[in-house]
Amino acid sequence: FYNVKSTNIINLLPPLKSFINPRPGWGMNGLSSDIVLVNTYYTEDPRFIEGFLYDPESDLLYESYGLYEESGIRAYPLEDPIFEEDIQLVYQNPPEEFAEGLAKIGDIFYQLTYHEGIINTFREEIDNNDNRLFRLKQQYAIPRDEDCIIPEGWGLTSDNEEFLYMSDGSNRIFRINPNDLLEFDRDEFELNYAEGECPEETQFDETYHIYSPDNPELPLGNLNELELVGDLLYVNILDFSVNTFYIAQIELNGSSLTATRIYDLCGLYEQMCTEIGEEDGCQTPREFNGIAFHDPSSTFLITGKDWPIIFSVELN
Repeated sequence: FYNVKSTNIINLLPPLKSFINPRPGWGMNGLSSDIVLVNTYYTEDPRFIEGFLYDPESDLLYESYGLYEESGIRAYPLEDPIFEEDIQLVYQNPPEEFAEGLAKIGDIFYQLTYHEGIINTFREEIDNNDNRLFRLKQQYAIPRDEDCIIPEGWGLTSDNEEFLYMSDGSNRIFRINPNDLLEFDRDEFELNYAEGECPEETQFDETYHIYSPDNPELPLGNLNELELVGDLLYVNILDFSVNTFYIAQIELNGSSLTATRIYDLCGLYEQMCTEIGEEDGCQTPREFNGIAFHDPSSTFLITGKDWPIIFSVELN
């Protein structure tokens, strides 16, 4: 399973076009006809987004942003524009943590870390001045995979009731039952178990391998940010080699996950570059890495790392 963040072997991966058939028809703004641009929101002080979710209970967007010595979680209302003064820093990660995906079940928020093997859990508190603050509740260990290796933390989402779903940049999606998570232990994290000796309680609840909807034998790799809507999982496909932006739609079928289609969002990237004055394409690649379903409008909110824009789109 190729993991491009850690191995930097993107040239060994099959190009995205090899598992994506051209989508029929193209509409306005350079978008394929199965994508409708509904709205555009401009935001001040964009960050290196790794996790993105809309919470209907608070009617706020939450973003988990990464990089060592800079990671944290912010909350803000969906308005245009989103002013810096309206953005609340609800949690600052310690400098040795690189924050990744973010999800919520009940009143608990879950945040992945990249290489640290930790899942942070929080409860949100609101003070007398309506300031929001995440209180660190517990740190759990990211489970081990079928080879007893702790994978990198990339994307995270939930079904809002029972399970978390996690990606690690390969073609795998891991299902996690939060009730089975073990408290993070530094000594256990550094253990290398011999073959056949991996404790069952340290492993994932379920592991799914995702393949191209056009070629069932071709792994659909580079799976990153996640959003679960009903029985459909939407996954950002990350590609460092070119400025390409795709979302895979994956059906949850009991014990299996099947990729059923690919959405081409390259037009959104081109529009974002134009909006910030780089008509020939962004001089510094800005990775697409944010999918959040906005319940009130039944649209998807799309953004990326250091993007000053959030797009609201319908995926038909």
